[in-house]
Amino acid sequence: MDDLGGKFWLTIAAFTILGGIALMIFMLFVDLAWYAWGGFGALLAILLVFSGVAYFYDRRAQERYEDLPEG
Repeated sequence: MDDLGGKFWLTIAAFTILGGIALMIFMLFVDLAWYAWGGFGALLAILLVFSGVAYFYDRRAQERYEDLPEG
């Protein structure tokens, strides 16, 4: 079992392609924000998006930790 199988390499290729597509969409969003609002506006828009994602992620994490038994 020293070699990596074909399934592994197909999974790596799929994640690479999907990551590239996600990065292109993200950069399109940054480019449009930069064009519409300038540099500071683009940074502010990106900060607001990331803050929103972090807020919802944190709420889910808090709910998970509230369900744990005390101890």
